[in-house]
Amino acid sequence: MTTQQIEYVMMLAEEKSFSAAAKKLFITQPSLSQFIMNLENQLGVQLFDRNTYPIKLTPAGEIYIKNARRIMDIEREMNAEITDLLNMKTGSLIVGADSFRASCLLNQSVASFHEKYHNIKVDVTEAEYSELNNMVMRGDIDFYIGTGEPDQKIFHKEFLANERIFLAVPSVYHINSGLGEYALTAEDISENKDRLAKVDPVDISKFADEPFIMFGMENSLNDIVSRICSSSGFSPAKYTTVKHMQTAFSFINSGIGIGFVPDSFIKYGNNKNHPVYYAIDPAVSIYEIILVSRKNKYLTKAAVEYVRILKQLIGYGTWL
Repeated sequence: MTTQQIEYVMMLAEEKSFSAAAKKLFITQPSLSQFIMNLENQLGVQLFDRNTYPIKLTPAGEIYIKNARRIMDIEREMNAEITDLLNMKTGSLIVGADSFRASCLLNQSVASFHEKYHNIKVDVTEAEYSELNNMVMRGDIDFYIGTGEPDQKIFHKEFLANERIFLAVPSVYHINSGLGEYALTAEDISENKDRLAKVDPVDISKFADEPFIMFGMENSLNDIVSRICSSSGFSPAKYTTVKHMQTAFSFINSGIGIGFVPDSFIKYGNNKNHPVYYAIDPAVSIYEIILVSRKNKYLTKAAVEYVRILKQLIGYGTWL
């Protein structure tokens, strides 16, 4: 397999169209068709089924793609090791996160890394966690910042910090008037005021009849929120489902419903207006932020150094 062969076959497999693939490869469609035909003749097998629309890989094509990815992994690791020999004078790093954590958790660490290693390119890829896991597996990203329990047979996880969920209630809701002893402000949380340590967790079943803003299955917070509700013995009867934390917060502030907001978003989301917050039982509302990489994957010096800077900032309490 040559690099060109791998590139052309993988692009065609991704686009499922000769015309679309040719356009992205900056060649003509007849040239791509002839190239693939010559490769198939050389291999003695057909890689693509052209009788379907869109075209699809044959079983032989699936084998080709699987092994092409292995070759690309080996080439990436070789290039990474060579880059390390250049004392980090060149190179690249790709960090993954969902959109909420990318905006709230990575800015200071990326800025600090750029300041020290300005010749190394840092890209941040934003995606949901199911896709981030796939990206780590394929080698598309070096690692990602997230939550949950990735399969330890496949992934390596490293603890970074704790995150805490708070119940967020629109300030216009009448239910707040009877719960003043439990209420918290954004300043209480972001500045770790004494009231935060002293206030008792609220019984969130008190809000069972109110409308809620919930997260879709693709959001990692969905499992945490479901666990919180189950521990209080209720499931919201009225709710609106959204995909992203930023959307949920906007809906809460607009009075559409009650929701659940992580303290990192309260502290570092650059939000001017806030709802009323309530503490939730720490046993179900505190969880780990972790760094996830593929097990046994070679991590470049750039990746290792970024993680070192990240942990250093966490230790100083300024990583965000």
